[in-house]
Amino acid sequence: MRYFVALADELHFGRAAQRLHVAQPPLTRQIGLLEAELEFPLFQRTSRTVQLTTAGKRFLPFARAIVEDCVRAEDYARKLSRGAAGPVTIGYSASVSLNAGFGAALRSAALQFPDIEWTLVEMPSGILNERVRGGQVDIGISRLAPPADLGGVRIERHLREQVVAAIALDDPLSMHDTLRLESLADRHIVLSSAGQASGLNAQVHRLFERHGLMLKPGPAAPQLSSMMTLVSAGLGIALLPASAAMPLRAGVRYMAVSGDEAHIDGFVICREEQLPPPQATLLRFFFNHTALDNLPSAEVVAAEQQGSRPACCDQS
Repeated sequence: MRYFVALADELHFGRAAQRLHVAQPPLTRQIGLLEAELEFPLFQRTSRTVQLTTAGKRFLPFARAIVEDCVRAEDYARKLSRGAAGPVTIGYSASVSLNAGFGAALRSAALQFPDIEWTLVEMPSGILNERVRGGQVDIGISRLAPPADLGGVRIERHLREQVVAAIALDDPLSMHDTLRLESLADRHIVLSSAGQASGLNAQVHRLFERHGLMLKPGPAAPQLSSMMTLVSAGLGIALLPASAAMPLRAGVRYMAVSGDEAHIDGFVICREEQLPPPQATLLRFFFNHTALDNLPSAEVVAAEQQGSRPACCDQS
């Protein structure tokens, strides 16, 4: 088909053969074979000229479309072979979805790999880990480290964020600049209603354990936005990764939580078995992308809510 299109464009066997980087006899032979297969002549040939027949003119648009489709198919096949095309399912927990670094990494990946077919799914971390193991999710960004007895899943990258406390504006603690976790020991902590499946719940429990404190569970809600509603109503205090602090939430102040152990972790996870090319490509991309590390500090989040920035951030 390429030979026919080239000859139809050039109307000269010599120039068409040169364009195709073949000798003239193979070109002549291929045109003859195509005409025999189609059972009608494509060209009128004389010793001096080559012209398309009426049937050849009508057939040319179809032939050109076939050639263009073949070129696209070859290009797509090359992208498939190097992992730059194909389907990828990325799962993440709710608190990760608000992470600006995660959004920036996704944007960069979409621009760099436009032929990857994206599916994004949000779910509690415990369920996400199971879906990664089962193959329903290719790459997960979870708040819950896969337990040792969950075979078939590996941690590819460890993310760490500072903690902010979401507190009602009329709470006496909101008058302070920062909080120590010890000051929350007798306060109700708002949790996710996802229970044990919630990676954020697990991280908050571990945060208290690292400080030798007992967590006092407060009311629970299914989403971060509804958790902030409970906070603004004065029904408890929520602890979040700094990147998940929801801007300009009425009735809520975000405060930095001080202490070396005041952090919440995240994990980029995948199956232990070798991933197909597109999934492996995206995993390498997320492993190396610096946006996942460029996360706001708790102090910056708290200061920005008040319309100011700490002096350290104004230095160039």
